[in-house]
Parts: sequence; C-alpha cells; structure tokens
Amino acid sequence: MTEAPNRKSEDELVWNEVPHLIDPIYKIDERPDSIWESLLYGWQHTLIDMGTPLVLPIAVSAALKLSPEQSIAMISATLFVMGISTLLQSTFGNRLPVIQGPCSTTGATIISMTALFPPSAIWGAIFVCGFIEFVIGTTGLLKYIRVLFPMAVAGLVITCIGLNLGMLGVTWVVAEADGANMFLGALVIVLTCVLRFLFPNVLKGILSRGSILFSILIVGLCVAPFVETIDWHEIARRPWFALPEFFPFGHPFKGWTFVEGAILGLMVAIIGSIVEMLGDFAATSAVCGVPYRVSHMNKGVRTIGLCNMIAPMLGSVSVTSYSQNSGLIANTRIASRFVIQIGACFIILYGLCPKFAALLAVIPQAVQGGVFVLVCCSITVAGLELLHTVPQTDGNKMVIGLTLLFALGTPAYFNAPEHAHFMEGLPVFARLLLSNSIILAVVAGTFLNVLINHVLLRFVPQK
Repeated sequence: MTEAPNRKSEDELVWNEVPHLIDPIYKIDERPDSIWESLLYGWQHTLIDMGTPLVLPIAVSAALKLSPEQSIAMISATLFVMGISTLLQSTFGNRLPVIQGPCSTTGATIISMTALFPPSAIWGAIFVCGFIEFVIGTTGLLKYIRVLFPMAVAGLVITCIGLNLGMLGVTWVVAEADGANMFLGALVIVLTCVLRFLFPNVLKGILSRGSILFSILIVGLCVAPFVETIDWHEIARRPWFALPEFFPFGHPFKGWTFVEGAILGLMVAIIGSIVEMLGDFAATSAVCGVPYRVSHMNKGVRTIGLCNMIAPMLGSVSVTSYSQNSGLIANTRIASRFVIQIGACFIILYGLCPKFAALLAVIPQAVQGGVFVLVCCSITVAGLELLHTVPQTDGNKMVIGLTLLFALGTPAYFNAPEHAHFMEGLPVFARLLLSNSIILAVVAGTFLNVLINHVLLRFVPQK
C-alpha cells in the first residue's frame, strides 16, 4: 500500500512546462533499422567523448605520482568503468541515452587534494562520496529541491555547459596559433557540415547522420598524419587484450584510509557534479523530446553513486554524466538508448583492448576540438531554446541576464594567471565556485530566482 505514492512521486514532472526542442528520428525506446546503423551511431557517440577519459586519468595519475604502468592501468580502468556505468545507467538507471565518463569537477579537486592528502585517503574519499551519492538518489531527496531548479535555471546550466565546453574546443583548435591545428579543426567542422547538409539521402541518410564519425576518421586518421606526426609505435606496442586489475590501489580494509578532510573536500566537488548531472539529464530529456521526471534525477544519481563505489575498486577516477552526447543527439536526432548501449559496449572494449584505445588517443587534439565546437553549438542552442520556453516575465529576464553575465565573466577573471595566488588562499568550495561557470550558473541562478521571483515579487501587487 505504501509503494503507490512513491511511484506517483517518481513519475512527477520536474517542471510543469514540457519543452519540445526537436523531433527525433529514432525515439528513446526505438532502434535503428539495422544493426549496422546501431553500430555506426554507437561508435560515433564514443568518439566525441574520448577527450576527458584520456586526458583526466593522465593528469590524476601524474598528480598521484604513479608509475607509467599504473598510469596506463588507470586509463584502461577508467574507460572500462565509463562503459559499465553507461550501460547500467541506460539499462537500469534513469534509462536516458546519457554517456557516463570521468568527472572533470571531482578530477580537478582530486588533483588539488594530492598536496594535502595521501593517495590512500583519496581512494577512500571517492568510495565514501559514491556511497553518499547512492543514498541521496535512493532516498529521493532530490525531488525536494526541484522548486529551486526551475526550467530557467536548467536552461542557464545547459547554455553554460555548451559555452564552457565550446570554449575548451576552440582552445584546442587555436592552440598556440598553430596553422596545422587550425587547419585540422576547421577541416573537421567543414567536412561534417558538408556531409550532413549536402548528402542527406546518401546511404539512406546514414552518411548525413554519421557525419561526425566519418569526419573524425577521415581527418583524424587519414589527413592528420600528413600534417602532424602520429606516434604509430604507441599503438603497435600495446597488447590487444588486458583485463582491469581488481583493487590495484588497496581496498577498504587494507590500503585505503578514511580522512574527514579528504571526504569533505571531495564531497564539495560531488555536489557540484550532481548539479551538473541534473542539467545534463534535463538537456538529454529536452533533445529527446521526453518530459523530465523526478525519477530521472533520483535513479540517475543513484546509479552514478553505485558506479563511483565501483570505480576505486578498479583503480578508476569517479564518473559523472556527460553533456556532449546530448549535443550529438540534437545534431543527428538519434535519441535511441539502444544506440547508447551499443556505445557503452564499445567503450568497455576500449578498456579491455589497450591497442584500440591507443588508436583513439593518437587522434590530434585539434580534431577533437573541432568536434567539441560542433557538438557544443547544439548544446548551447538547446539551452537557449529551453530559455525561450520560459515565461518571459521581467523577473525571469533579470535572472537569466544576471546569471549568464556572472557565470561567464567571473571564472574568466579569477582563472587569469595573475589571480592564481589569491585563489590558492581560498577554501576549496570558494575556488570551485569562482572558477567553474557551470556551478556558478546553478548557484547564482537558483539564488537570484528565489530572491527575485519568490521574495521580491511577492511584494508587487497582482494585476
């Protein structure tokens, strides 16, 4: 008798308004016409999400001062956990077509924590914070904050995610004003647009919908070797198959330590990643044409928490949801979670096959940057379209304008090299808030929405 209200609560909408941004060719529970199409679209998703899974474990392993062998093992383990968590999320979690991957927010925090805590405390903190995430998702606490997370704030977060990642992609393309980088980045953008818009009916539309994949392969593996030096030896010396090691850095009863300061420091980053996740789930729901429900929040965070308990057991960094693939869905209009499950199987193979993962790793960063720019265009536009569906009241306009300016301008100021000394003297959460436009968008947007729409406007006489 007690389960019915819980199910009803889980089915509740996060917002009263239901945004409708695109009409998917294949909806969430539909499958492409052939398995070859599914393989193509699934592989395409993995190729746009390979930047952070390759870069972040390298940065974390360097900060932890791991050996080269341990660093390679961490990269493979991270890819393996990324695939497992994506499969769990799309099959048993919130069942949205969302790719999971290593979390930049927690990764950056871990890197900063290595100066204060030993690796044993960091692995213990990842496990404990994963357990806390699991409890938050299981108990349904997130449904009580949805009033503080209206569509206006979600649209702001999605827009800032697109702009934030887009600026990273532009940086990779124009790095050091190198002509080769700019040529490769521009070429992958132009080729993608040509394949998508000039060949909409070739191979029954597969060439158009797979334009990003074909552009990456053509530019990254066929054109790039004539422009930049590709280390093919790095691929040749990798084995074809290798299982991830279980408990490579110890376990809760031996090798891990549980230090309050490390747990609290990482928990701040976890809260930030949860906020980003809610924005990612909102973006994915919007581009897939489905209502954003409370169950998407609770089940999504619960699954991520479970995966973050598994991650340190395999020597991987913590994971979160990714927003890049929502941009790809908006581009291709392929919203099938079956495609994401296929992609998850590919990512698991990357983790089990170091040679295959190395093949992706040699694709120049400028090519990845060009793809990031394309994908982030769609994320940004999806956020702006979501903001357009918000009631255009004076209060909402003020919330949107102020939040965007502060969320984009504040990190640009405090991330400048001349302010590095000032930032070092601040608490962890203050540094995270001032340097991360996504978290700042949530905090500022939520605060301003409550202040303007729920406090100040209460004193305005109703017409």
